[in-house]
Amino acid sequence: MCGWLGTWVFCLWLRARYRSTYDRLREADGNVSVEEAMDLLEVSSQSSTIWSIVHNLDTREIRIVMGRKYGNALTFQLPLVPD
Repeated sequence: MCGWLGTWVFCLWLRARYRSTYDRLREADGNVSVEEAMDLLEVSSQSSTIWSIVHNLDTREIRIVMGRKYGNALTFQLPLVPD
């Protein structure tokens, strides 16, 4: 950073970037679908975003997007491992 002013400007930018995502998650009590979660990641992504990933702990589904190509998500289903 470039001193206290640079830090302050960065914090304002970061706060604005994540505010809508935070608000949406708070409204939903943290429970959103895989599609909604991926939409939130897309909205908060930036040009340097390399990948985004969502894990559904109930269904063991993993959805991965590479290079901000949110229309081309890869979906994987993890097998259930017996205890």
